[in-house]
Amino acid sequence: MAAQGYSLIVVGRRKPRLDALAAEFPAADIRTVVADLSSETGIAAVAALCRRETTHLTN
Repeated sequence: MAAQGYSLIVVGRRKPRLDALAAEFPAADIRTVVADLSSETGIAAVAALCRRETTHLTN
């Protein structure tokens, strides 16, 4: 999707891995978010972010 020009929000627990993924696409608009989606807190944080900033979700 990044190669197609989409802005992305990528979520994961490990910041170094997220940063490495974003670095693979230096021209893309990729926002990394560290969150644990196995916890209620992580889910709530990502849900709030998505409500504010996205119009299309995919996994």
